[in-house]
Amino acid sequence: MNNDDTTASYNKYEEEINRLLTIVVVGGGPTGVELSAELADFKANDVKRLFGEEIANRLKIVLVEAIPRILGPFDKSLADVAQKHLIDHGVDVRCCLAVTKIKDDRSVTLAPSTPRSATPEQKAAALAKAHDMPVGALVWAAGIGPRPVVQVRIFFRNGIFALFGIVLSRVQFTNSSISRRRASFFRFPCRNLSNHWDRPTEEA
Repeated sequence: MNNDDTTASYNKYEEEINRLLTIVVVGGGPTGVELSAELADFKANDVKRLFGEEIANRLKIVLVEAIPRILGPFDKSLADVAQKHLIDHGVDVRCCLAVTKIKDDRSVTLAPSTPRSATPEQKAAALAKAHDMPVGALVWAAGIGPRPVVQVRIFFRNGIFALFGIVLSRVQFTNSSISRRRASFFRFPCRNLSNHWDRPTEEA
């Protein structure tokens, strides 16, 4: 094996080690922020003690949030304190960035997020800046969207938006042709966020 082969082999393993030591947390809400802080403590204490300072320094924690700041529903001053704490403890906080695709268990596709008022041209420009990021572990803390069968109505009362909806679900029994439909009624309050942001979506 010549020097070029040795260097290429070394670089390949270095890239794989860096990928395995990259943790991406998607969602800058309370769950994502708390988890990122716990991972930072884990890195500074347990990883350093068990595997040494070199490995601890290579462990990368990335927090991805689609809107312009973390902890969107909370007061901005509180969010600023939380973000500074994360950055001071080695967390890479990336706002206005959204996950557009997870192709496999080795990488995630990221692109700049856009406001809902963005034009199709602006959304296309954001998608054009999409890039793949190698990851060793990805934690989804951004929540999920409602299923199409959910019918939602929005009411405004005392400065708070309330969502009312009806969920229809169908339960089928495998050993018989019996099926039944069940409707459940739910209600939960949510804050009125003046800045709504979309994640860019790729066309099929």
